[in-house]
Amino acid sequence: MGRYLVASQSQAGKYMVDLLAYNGHGQCACPQWSYRIGPAREKGEQPPVRWCKHIAAAREVMLDDVIARMLAQAVQG
Repeated sequence: MGRYLVASQSQAGKYMVDLLAYNGHGQCACPQWSYRIGPAREKGEQPPVRWCKHIAAAREVMLDDVIARMLAQAVQG
């Protein structure tokens, strides 16, 4: 739950994103998260960016999924 594999745009492969990590701020296996965002989060500091593009993409997919489920429930009942 809350985990997505997101394709890299610049190279072959995918990154694992955990949207529930760090109190909902997310965690990613990409270099930007590993070297910039993650170390700041570990220290309790504000990272240079809110999240990497892979977390942003996973959040968008999750939101689309949630909205579709809400619409389906509204139609049913």
